[in-house]
Amino acid sequence: MSAAKALDWNRALAEAAEMHSVDMAARRYFDHVSPDGKRVAQRVTAQGYNWRAVGENLAGGDTSVAAVIAGWLGSPEHCRNLMSAEYAEVGVSCVRQPGSQWGTYWTMVLGTRR
Repeated sequence: MSAAKALDWNRALAEAAEMHSVDMAARRYFDHVSPDGKRVAQRVTAQGYNWRAVGENLAGGDTSVAAVIAGWLGSPEHCRNLMSAEYAEVGVSCVRQPGSQWGTYWTMVLGTRR
């Protein structure tokens, strides 16, 4: 895909990403939907982000930013999220949980405000 414009960092999106990474690590699951049925739109709204568009990329087990980005760029679905002109802002989190299935839980939340 063609390169996209740079995204602005957004604290609310980063907090939504962190909460999801922490939740996945603590409850030992790896999914866009939490065990109680929450999705990225609900997590972002709970952080007070009034969104028009929202998306999410997950990665697990990678130990470096470079490895995560390479994985996302190598996946058509994840790459579409990264390169989409639909998004203007981003927040990312990585949480380590030694002894868990994945060890590291990465969440990237992309959004555009209303």
